[in-house]
Amino acid sequence: MKKGLALTFLIAILVFGAFLRLGHLNDESLWLDEGITYYNSTALDYAGVWDKTAELDQSPPGYYFIMHTYLNVFGENEFGFRLIPLIFGVLSILFLYLLMAEMFDRESGLISAFLLAANPFHIGFSTESRMYVLLGLFALMGFYFLYKALKSDGAGWIYWLLFILSCIFGLYTHNFFAFVLLAFVFIFLLLIWDSNRRLVKFFLGIGSVALVVACYLPWLPNFLKQMEVERYWMAPNAVSNLKEYFLDFSNGNSYILIGFLVLAAIGVIWAMFRNSIFASLSLVLFLIIGIGAPLTYSLSFEPIMKIRYMVFLVPFWLGLVALGLNAVRKLSLVVQTAIIVLVIYTWVPWQASAFPIEYGEDYRGLVEVVLENPAPVVVHSPSITHVINFYNRGRFDLLPFPFSDDLNEYNIDENDKSKFRDLTRGLESFYLVITHSHENPHGLLYVWSDEYCDSSVGIDVQGMEVHYFDGCK
Repeated sequence: MKKGLALTFLIAILVFGAFLRLGHLNDESLWLDEGITYYNSTALDYAGVWDKTAELDQSPPGYYFIMHTYLNVFGENEFGFRLIPLIFGVLSILFLYLLMAEMFDRESGLISAFLLAANPFHIGFSTESRMYVLLGLFALMGFYFLYKALKSDGAGWIYWLLFILSCIFGLYTHNFFAFVLLAFVFIFLLLIWDSNRRLVKFFLGIGSVALVVACYLPWLPNFLKQMEVERYWMAPNAVSNLKEYFLDFSNGNSYILIGFLVLAAIGVIWAMFRNSIFASLSLVLFLIIGIGAPLTYSLSFEPIMKIRYMVFLVPFWLGLVALGLNAVRKLSLVVQTAIIVLVIYTWVPWQASAFPIEYGEDYRGLVEVVLENPAPVVVHSPSITHVINFYNRGRFDLLPFPFSDDLNEYNIDENDKSKFRDLTRGLESFYLVITHSHENPHGLLYVWSDEYCDSSVGIDVQGMEVHYFDGCK
């Protein structure tokens, strides 16, 4: 395919991908973790963002630095708050094309870009104001610049520099980039056998990784501290979970998953016969290490895997599928058209995505309810206040109880009743909000009942239990 025609198709795919993501940008209210993004990003300065992240979060501060800059320049609004990850999602489509076109051909690049543009899993996480899609983008950028550096005729200094920057930013974006970096090390050792000036590039590669690690050292003490926090929301992992992950990547459709597995196998074999052995093996190796390393850690030490952390694998998975589609499409135009139509029909990407799966708590609707009849709001942890404050803008009081995010404090006992009464003393009316973001927020209704108020009314707000108490003593 000629370069000009490929560029035209690429622009159309990028516009298509942006359209699918924009269509559902604000369908759902911000959820708990996006509230944490808001809280961390609204520090007074970058040092404050660093400190807040180290204290509250279990991720590095890179994404919060970006959001801090955006909020300071453009102000706070829901559309813009989610526009930033959408841009990262569209850029991921671009870099997947660049990578696949560089390693194989433009047709494979365009097919893989189209698959990523229409993938509901990626669409969903491109509209969540968290760092997961940015993690995937830096993984793509690092892979692309590493490949360019190893394939360059000379030393490839500019590509090594861009590779280093991608890895540094990746490590400061999400802790799972450590597994991406580990995969890059193995891919480097594989691809160096297919490059010229091996000795020079070997030392450049070693030096690049050493520099990346050195730049991460300032955050390392905070990372070690974060690792000591109990991950109460992480379910145990097992090898059997792998199928569930790839089912999610395939929009939960087992037929698509089977078809993708077949196409990926065809793609690898086809690429090998086209003298692209090292390139196709590097994709396979990235997937194996990318999901195998965190799974091994989860099975050996403690659970750390969760589906949103695996977003960075989706582009490379679809890249293998694209190779198979590129091979199959050469059989006939009928086969090519049928496959594309089937993929679009089954995915229905223009419908609201099921991802992120945590969506469902309507904090936007809660604030609208309270503003119609203002009264203080009691919520069952400090972290819930962050996302409510995004919509609240200080128009009513928020009272977290218990005063800690420690789940052990969620079972209210007799000794805690007095603390709760002290918190609400002097309030003639208030709202009690129990969301589903924590596993065990019991006890609050037990502490406060009609015994202390003249009336209580349950209010219907999606994803949460809301009670309005009035005439309180």
